[in-house]
Amino acid sequence: RRCVQETGSDMCGFSGNTNEELCLRWMQLGSFYPFTRNHNGIGNHDQEPYLWDSVALASKNALRQKYSLLWYYYTKLYEVSLLGGSLVRPLFWEYPEDEYSFYATRTQFLIGPAILVAPVIEEGVKEKTVYLPNQNWYKLQDFTKIFSHNPKKQEGANITIPAGFDYVNVFLRGGSIIPYQDTLRAGVRRTDQLKALPLELVVAPDNMGQAYGTFITDEGDSLKPIENQRYRHLAFNFGMSFQELFVNIVHDYDAKPYPCEEFTKVTILNAEKYEKVTQGCILGRAKQKIPITGSYDSGKKIITFGKPTKSIYWKDIEHINFDRSCSEQQQYTCLLYTSPSPRDLSTSRMPSSA
Repeated sequence: RRCVQETGSDMCGFSGNTNEELCLRWMQLGSFYPFTRNHNGIGNHDQEPYLWDSVALASKNALRQKYSLLWYYYTKLYEVSLLGGSLVRPLFWEYPEDEYSFYATRTQFLIGPAILVAPVIEEGVKEKTVYLPNQNWYKLQDFTKIFSHNPKKQEGANITIPAGFDYVNVFLRGGSIIPYQDTLRAGVRRTDQLKALPLELVVAPDNMGQAYGTFITDEGDSLKPIENQRYRHLAFNFGMSFQELFVNIVHDYDAKPYPCEEFTKVTILNAEKYEKVTQGCILGRAKQKIPITGSYDSGKKIITFGKPTKSIYWKDIEHINFDRSCSEQQQYTCLLYTSPSPRDLSTSRMPSSA
């Protein structure tokens, strides 16, 4: 039931000698492995990334891409430890009814249910063809939607995209909510710097306008946090039609906040419905109301709600309303949309949009 999670190949190769471009591409691929290591055999040519400026730069960028998702990795590894399953998975794991997903396993893979990585693994490649199953998909690079669900088809489609050296093509699945940190802009070099970096929640709606995700955090340096129950597990449910985000506490150890739990930003993708929205309201578990301000990007069709003037932690939030100010909000009204029981996204497929 439980697979080996900390896996990864010898990046740039162990037997024989590599070259600059292949080592660069291998470093880009391996940066997204759970276990990332450049490793070489005795007697082969040196292949450390810093030996080539191009490989060093590409490696830094790819690792920072992974670091931006590190809380997502951490959450999914936690859930796999608790419930079984696999962190790295082929497309057919999530889409067994799509026969085309079986043919895409060699050159692309999933991290958990929500992140699709499509690296280049050959020399001289300027463009890459990626198969996207029939669902909404978003580019993680700029949060724009790159593929839309087609209700008349079951299978997805191939798309052709640029495949430069500066960025690995990574996609976010519609119907997902993930924790995210902008490590590329911050220039993060070590994972311990992530504790001081603001964490945002990225909401990527499916074709029904719904999204779900989880976030797990702990003290960061305690021993046996699972056995000792010293962690917090939150589940998020979003509905575009009701323009609200609900926060469920799946597991809670104590009242103190853990790293990166403060509300700093929520970004909603494919958010044309929010074009004229400027204010929202956080509804706390202690009946508090905290206003937040929204900023809409018409080019990317996303809206971002930034950090409020009054601090609050995710564990203390009951739900967030994105279409009315706190003065307009009636707290704890009867809602048509009810938050479902938390689902395990480590071992089960997300609901199909087909």
